[in-house]
Amino acid sequence: MCLIKRIFKKRIAFPALKLTIKAVIRWEQLNKKAFSQINFNSEDEVLSLFYVCTLLDKMQFSLKEFKENLKPSDVKRMVKDFERQTSLTSQFQVVTKSKSKESEDSNPIYIKDLISTLVMNGLDVYYAMNDMELCDLPVFLQAYDHQVKEQLTAQRLWAFMQLSPNLPKGTTPKDIHPFAWELEEETISKEALEEGKSESITFLKTGLKK
Repeated sequence: MCLIKRIFKKRIAFPALKLTIKAVIRWEQLNKKAFSQINFNSEDEVLSLFYVCTLLDKMQFSLKEFKENLKPSDVKRMVKDFERQTSLTSQFQVVTKSKSKESEDSNPIYIKDLISTLVMNGLDVYYAMNDMELCDLPVFLQAYDHQVKEQLTAQRLWAFMQLSPNLPKGTTPKDIHPFAWELEEETISKEALEEGKSESITFLKTGLKK
């Protein structure tokens, strides 16, 4: 048995890292947490990430075997591979307004759930799991979000047309059922307007003092 282990240890060669959506989902399955909550100061979490990034078409070895056969030189190479990949993809990453840390911690978003939703709505599963980059995910999510909004808006318009004979004059589809994103947009617009007023007043006061 020891001889077999020694032979295995000599023969194993880890392929270059490839950060695919499948690897991210495998990481979430291993660590039982959302990928956005990864702790890069945790050796176990980082090594498990490197492990799933070496799993290409088939699972050739377990996480335990991976850790047992990992050499310092392998770790250095993997760190360089990972840093290079993330630096290349980060230039395409769209920066969005993030929620508060408390909200993210209480309601973490799992990549596996986002991908499942996109695949069930027509996205090619092979492309999503193996070829799509993490930086491409917001593009497809935005398209899906737009599609859902259009469908709901069309349904509301149809319902409005059916009810219009019995509605007061001047009623709009938005009056009978405002959507959450419409209310959010109104709130953002009001906040931007108030912020603009405040800045204008501050500027005028400063100018008058001079």
